[in-house]
Amino acid sequence: MTNLISLRSLYAQTSNHSPIDLPSTLQELRLDGLGLTSFNWQLPPFLNVLSLSSNLLSSFSTELPSTLRVLQLSNNSLTSFSAVIPSSLTTLDLGNNQITFFSQPAPTSLTYLNVSFNQLSSSSINFILEDLVEKKDAIWNHFLSTGRPELDIFLHSQTPSSPPSSQGLADKQALSDLGFRVSTD
Repeated sequence: MTNLISLRSLYAQTSNHSPIDLPSTLQELRLDGLGLTSFNWQLPPFLNVLSLSSNLLSSFSTELPSTLRVLQLSNNSLTSFSAVIPSSLTTLDLGNNQITFFSQPAPTSLTYLNVSFNQLSSSSINFILEDLVEKKDAIWNHFLSTGRPELDIFLHSQTPSSPPSSQGLADKQALSDLGFRVSTD
């Protein structure tokens, strides 16, 4: 592994499912479409991007580094997501899975959240909307400090259809009034 000591990005295209010792300098790890059924690798401390899309993962509880900005887990078979979301995360893509419950608080740095095409209930949709409304001032201040006042929230196409309730609709409207894009059933 000494040859990889300064490796910054790794895009794997092989189906070797064995964890490897990743160099601490690694900032981007993409293991998309490899047929992974589990993922319990020790992640480097300065990782910014982790993409495990289009695999066969049914759960995800890996400890994430505090520097992670992008987590892509779309197109898997996830029924649960229990990883602690780091405060640095800007992108969380859990679309096209089988997640039935979601109660992870969103970081104020979040600019993209996709949990569409899952099996979330209206109560989970309401939780997400309520959490974001409670943090809307902090989210807005974060956006102003970074110069990127955008938030895309995709909660649509749940099976069965799970529209937000009356309070969830009010929360959705409050976020939309700030210019955030919110898509629900």
